Amino acid sequence: MGWWRVLTDSSDTVGKVTDAVINTGDKLFYTDEEKAEMKNVYAESLPTILKSYEPFKIAQRVLAFWFSFLFGMAFLTGLAMSFANIIIKYNALKDGIALDKIIFLDIEPLFALVGAFSLGIIMIAIVSFYFGGGVIDSIKRKQ
Repeated sequence: MGWWRVLTDSSDTVGKVTDAVINTGDKLFYTDEEKAEMKNVYAESLPTILKSYEPFKIAQRVLAFWFSFLFGMAFLTGLAMSFANIIIKYNALKDGIALDKIIFLDIEPLFALVGAFSLGIIMIAIVSFYFGGGVIDSIKRKQ
């Protein structure tokens, strides 16, 4: 029982225990004043945060435009080659040439390249990286 007396005899110990219980209870509840204070702190720090993100926004734009250009060129090249094959086939049939005697443009290496590097998935990731921040921000503002 000696250790119990040491813990409870001192008024300083009782005061510390009481303060700890009160502080714990205070931390359990998030009051409106605390919410308002956090909003003020957030509003004051937002310009600084946005300023620090500017280099990343430039990187986002460079990635989005550069990769979109390359992806668009691969897509347009594949589209042009497919269209050229249709024209070649049409002209061969019109002229009565057997299709096995025609050399078509081989599109498979382009499709293999796009598939090997998963360019479609990368393109979705970059576009969502570029536009996603604005979409999420607009959704948050509506709420």
